[in-house]
Amino acid sequence: KLRVARATGRALALWSERFSVQKRYFTASQKVSNALSAFESSYPTLATLVIFAIAFHDNSEILRDLGAFLGFLAAFGQTLASVGNWASSISEALVAVPQLARLKPLMSTAAEIGEERRPPGALSGEIELSGVGFRYAQGGPPVLDDVTLKIQRGEYVAIVGPSGSGKSSLLRLLLGFEQPETGSVF
Repeated sequence: KLRVARATGRALALWSERFSVQKRYFTASQKVSNALSAFESSYPTLATLVIFAIAFHDNSEILRDLGAFLGFLAAFGQTLASVGNWASSISEALVAVPQLARLKPLMSTAAEIGEERRPPGALSGEIELSGVGFRYAQGGPPVLDDVTLKIQRGEYVAIVGPSGSGKSSLLRLLLGFEQPETGSVF
């Protein structure tokens, strides 16, 4: 499709631009993810040391009573686990940011099928092309010219030809991804 329309240079430039944006998102999310991972692994030890330093400095009763000490450690461990889970969840969510950015153009695109279209009804299993002409670019070379084809239900048909002969374009027309310039697809 790109080669026939002589658009490989533009396609490569567009791909490079979009890839660089995606790569920036990915790099930024990885930096935050790495920082959260470092926080997640060092936070329990540092928090425990700070709590015990404060308790020791204040000459707290919790350090003298074994039961209170073990109860405090259990409660503090639960709190640390919750904070660790929270940091892990944020880290995992940040990995999805580049994927969400890739979905943005798709989600902002209007539906291709307007309300004026009706459901096709019961499908018979037949495929028919009648006088189909197609080109990718206005004024570009025709990819398909006056193609007429009828395939009955249950038939096996092979579409063969050299590269650039229109096989993929024909499939795109049959799937409704492209619209013919002339003729009809049934």
